[in-house]
Amino acid sequence: ALPICLEAYPGNPFMKVNIIRALVGLGRLEEAVESLGEHPAPPPIRWVPAAEDAWIASTERMVHGHSEEAAALQAWVIGWFESLDAETLNEPSYSYPYARHLYVTGRLDEADSIFQDLAQQIPDSVSFRGYLGSIAARRGDRDRALEIAESLESLDRPFRFGSIPLWQARIAAVL
Repeated sequence: ALPICLEAYPGNPFMKVNIIRALVGLGRLEEAVESLGEHPAPPPIRWVPAAEDAWIASTERMVHGHSEEAAALQAWVIGWFESLDAETLNEPSYSYPYARHLYVTGRLDEADSIFQDLAQQIPDSVSFRGYLGSIAARRGDRDRALEIAESLESLDRPFRFGSIPLWQARIAAVL
């Protein structure tokens, strides 16, 4: 039987994310991976659903104490991104989730380079700058991390939804 959220909203990808979170939280790791599907969506889709679902599944696995399984899932997703042609991978809808996976796995130089490019393309993105601040903090560059955290206040965003203090808190936590 389908979970009630999928019955009510059969085409909504966010329902799948909630199911993945629940399965990982219950320790049903294999079911969570099976629910990802065979692979992330191919181009030209602008949102990469399975990569996003894998992001959720891997971070949920980490916080629930399944670090080896999380690392294996991260490696799978990174491998998929690296199999894309350069033109596709350079599109923000692909390079952003790729850079996040690189960041989580500690490949900071590669993640930094991609987030730098993204921040140049979309200078008012709180997330792109936030990741750059977190990378600086992880590298021990306190001054740069604090500079980026402070610079977030100057972004002219009409709907912030708390993203600026959230990223400032994330940078502070890493420091």
